[in-house]
Amino acid sequence: MAFGWRKKRYLSAVLLSKFTAQMPHPDGSFGSTFAERPLVVFMLGSKSNHPLGAFDPVNLKLAKYFSKMLQELRETAENLGYLGSSAWTSAEGSAANEVMSVMYFQDFEPLHKYAHGPLHIQAVKYWSSVVKDYPMCPYIIETYVVPPSQWDNIYENSRPPASFPVRTAQGDGETEWTSPVVNARKGFSPQYGRENTVKLLERL
Repeated sequence: MAFGWRKKRYLSAVLLSKFTAQMPHPDGSFGSTFAERPLVVFMLGSKSNHPLGAFDPVNLKLAKYFSKMLQELRETAENLGYLGSSAWTSAEGSAANEVMSVMYFQDFEPLHKYAHGPLHIQAVKYWSSVVKDYPMCPYIIETYVVPPSQWDNIYENSRPPASFPVRTAQGDGETEWTSPVVNARKGFSPQYGRENTVKLLERL
């Protein structure tokens, strides 16, 4: 691959262009204004300081709760204003077992509502039952509410960011996931968004 004799498979999901990620309208179209809507960034992380690391039983149970919550968010995305997420692993510690998910929401209120929902409350109750006698599994929460025109992002020769939930083109009330990619090579060009990334997303 390094000499061009074989296909560069690491580039198969990369968009070889300069682009930005914008929030599409409910129908999948884009507006003409950059960062025209508010954005909530929610970061949830955890790390195991147990000798067993990621295989610590408490850490494993918390991970299961977290996986269930992410699945629930995706299944109810439109009602909760959930826009997508990405997962990260820290390289700072020698064990490299600190993980974090960066999640995006349309508004703070749906996020606050979800925090008081049954599944999250169940996870919080479990955490509360073990944290006093079990300090080896910390968690980290950060929430940022960003007003319109106060957020920015730029990507070049990168994988597209997380997809966003929108209404289907058929207008039947169903939800589908679409790319937030907008061409940024010559300023803000929202017409680049949905159609021009379909083939790329099919390869992901």
